[in-house]
Amino acid sequence: VSQSRYSITSDGGGGGGGSSANTGGNGGSGGGGGAASGTSTGGTGNTPVVNPSQGNNGGSGGTSQSPSFLYSAGGGGGASAVGQNAQSSTQSGNGGNGTASTISGSSVTYAGGGGGGNAFNGSKQNAGIGGAGGGGNGGEPGVAGTANTGGGGGGTYSSGTVAGASGGSGVVILRAILQSQTVVTFTGTAVWTCPSNVTSVDYLVVGGGGGGGRHTETGGAAGEWYRDWE
Repeated sequence: VSQSRYSITSDGGGGGGGSSANTGGNGGSGGGGGAASGTSTGGTGNTPVVNPSQGNNGGSGGTSQSPSFLYSAGGGGGASAVGQNAQSSTQSGNGGNGTASTISGSSVTYAGGGGGGNAFNGSKQNAGIGGAGGGGNGGEPGVAGTANTGGGGGGTYSSGTVAGASGGSGVVILRAILQSQTVVTFTGTAVWTCPSNVTSVDYLVVGGGGGGGRHTETGGAAGEWYRDWE
């Protein structure tokens, strides 16, 4: 997260590992690792490094052992928890949970990591579940992250060309304190001019989630968020 007097930027989540580039991508939270030839690592969260932290690491993928072909994927990191490592040759990791905020007037959870794609040990096995906060489940195909939450996309089970699921779009929410409370939400490019009589502004900035990886050994993608109070 970079911040100046006039701008605040939140980093998006890292993409999930796949069949060739099987290490999860770095980002606000890290993408989950896939597995093609040995254990693969999840991506590093809170990249670039800021304080407070933007998110968490993705989980590691499982090990492939020919001729048994044991494939399983790690889950993507979430805003409040790391992505789960691949559990076994029959179970991919779940996405890390996001973090709840009440800035909009009700409690909403943002930036959950995507679940790893279906494990494979000669037949299709269990996919990971997306983390709370819009993270998509892994599957055939994976489920996209929920829009306007920054949730990560789920990994996709596919030996063809089907891509992993897309991450959810981010959101910006401002809460200005005038004589009464005003909440402004942006889901795209916009400019907000602060009235002269505003005494304080709370803000929530959520980056978009990373997409899930493709192929049987996919990793779940990562969600990300950043919040500060002025």
